[in-house]
Amino acid sequence: MCIRDSISSRVRLLGGEGEAYWIEADAATLNFMASLVGTLTPEAKAMVHLPTSQGGLGLRRCSGPLSSVALFASLTEGLPIVRQLTVVDPEDTSLIFADTLLHYLGAIGLQTENLPTSKIQKALSTQIFNIELQQFMANEEIPNRTKSILTAVNNPLGSYWLSPNFDLVSTVELPPASFLAWCRFRLGLPLSPEPQLCLSNGCGVMCDVFGDHTLSCMRGGEKQTWHALLE
Repeated sequence: MCIRDSISSRVRLLGGEGEAYWIEADAATLNFMASLVGTLTPEAKAMVHLPTSQGGLGLRRCSGPLSSVALFASLTEGLPIVRQLTVVDPEDTSLIFADTLLHYLGAIGLQTENLPTSKIQKALSTQIFNIELQQFMANEEIPNRTKSILTAVNNPLGSYWLSPNFDLVSTVELPPASFLAWCRFRLGLPLSPEPQLCLSNGCGVMCDVFGDHTLSCMRGGEKQTWHALLE
């Protein structure tokens, strides 16, 4: 995971030319997550790549249209600097290639008019992720529970526990085991191989394998804790 920043810079340099490598890098990301949380379902794989602001884990893909977006942003944002250093030939292949990429991005449904002069990659990537999220939510094969989770956490603070700044501002210590349990819960993966008896005093209910009961158990106090945090 430590090489993802290095990969991102290469995506901006090569774009779709390195697609085979980007696909391999995306597969490595999913394999790494599977080694931590167990076998990933198709919907869990999609959620791994979604931004944290949309309820995903934020390990964004490199392949597909995102690589073309990265290269287009690199070319477009770099041209003003190039013009300051040298005279740009109108027939320069970089200009022609940037125009080709722009037409391609428009053809796949992205709004390419009135783009900002900076942070172009973020603006276009956000469009791609919004489209993918809409397709994800419209997919009837995706469990309603998974869709409900995404709807519930689709806000700036819904995934703050995934932020590197979480430990700096929170008084809650998040051990590795708890972090992985939260990841499994977010991805809709079982927390235990079979239902377990609730350990809260006087409850006696069989907890589901996904851990939903623990958030609503009237005996355990978790429901009151969440309510207090939201006040």
